[in-house]
Amino acid sequence: MRCTTSRGEAFLIRGLSVLWALTLIVWAESAAAHASQPNPETVAYLQQLFSKGQNARVHGFEGERVVAGPRFTAEGMRDVDSTGVVKLTSWSEIERIDARGASPMRGAVVGGIVGAGAGVGLGFVAALANEGSGGVQDFVGIVALSSLAGALVGAVIGSTFPGWHEVYPSGKRYPSGWGLEKK
Repeated sequence: MRCTTSRGEAFLIRGLSVLWALTLIVWAESAAAHASQPNPETVAYLQQLFSKGQNARVHGFEGERVVAGPRFTAEGMRDVDSTGVVKLTSWSEIERIDARGASPMRGAVVGGIVGAGAGVGLGFVAALANEGSGGVQDFVGIVALSSLAGALVGAVIGSTFPGWHEVYPSGKRYPSGWGLEKK
């Protein structure tokens, strides 16, 4: 029995092979870039960020752990474990580092969106209730006012309740070793 494929099937198989090869290349580049140590500016930024004994949440091959007052060097991150022993975690073992901080901008955006949604509903009801002139003006005014109120409340809530945000590898960017810069 002879196996035959149509031209369309052959084209599909070749396309999937090329796609698979590109995926492997991108994955390999990403893994190589991730495994390398960060440039000196990034190390200095992390050291300055955690200089006052602030906690860091470190994600690595061992899992996730919270570290009090880590110190960063070209070799990796140094911290003191619960027994008092200084531990060095190399950069190749670190997948991500998070810092704790307030996020008023995120709160304002979420609050503004929620406020706009509520304003659309309230503005629609107000425009229908006011069958005379000014229905559209009422609608636009209520949506704008509720959006601003929601953004203000969201900013206050975002400032009050700090959360974790990523600072390494993608938080604050510095020029890479390959000459690529985020502008």
